[in-house]
Amino acid sequence: MSTLPSHDPSPRSDSLDVPINFHSRSPPKSERFGSQDLVLVPSYDYGLSRCLRSRPPECLWEAPCNFSTMQPLKALYGAVGMRVEKHDIRQFFQETLRIPDIAHDNITKELESMKREQQHDIETVGKLYQRLQKMYTADTSIAESLR
Repeated sequence: MSTLPSHDPSPRSDSLDVPINFHSRSPPKSERFGSQDLVLVPSYDYGLSRCLRSRPPECLWEAPCNFSTMQPLKALYGAVGMRVEKHDIRQFFQETLRIPDIAHDNITKELESMKREQQHDIETVGKLYQRLQKMYTADTSIAESLR
């Protein structure tokens, strides 16, 4: 087993440093996954060895890692070691693929799903309500849509 010299600027071996410089344009329809636009979604438990493919409207960029009604891409890619804080990665998902951050309607759908599925994880519910409260405080027009 060889070791890297201490001055080696290489990234850690457990992180992915995938250069994404193709954010400026989408590939032609024929180069995508069949007839649909799909996003590769790593598995939280199995990483890149068991990926899913989801449509962009089923994905969020910034969302809690245990979000079940949508795919929380930043959390999932971060869990497999991708450097999600890099600008190119965020730009690719949010600007090229137009995948949004979590919004109040995503939180209410998640809470409705948890109620329907009888998931009573108080900590998760509390965090979702706290996030909703922060959104409400930042934009009071959200209150009207929640009524």
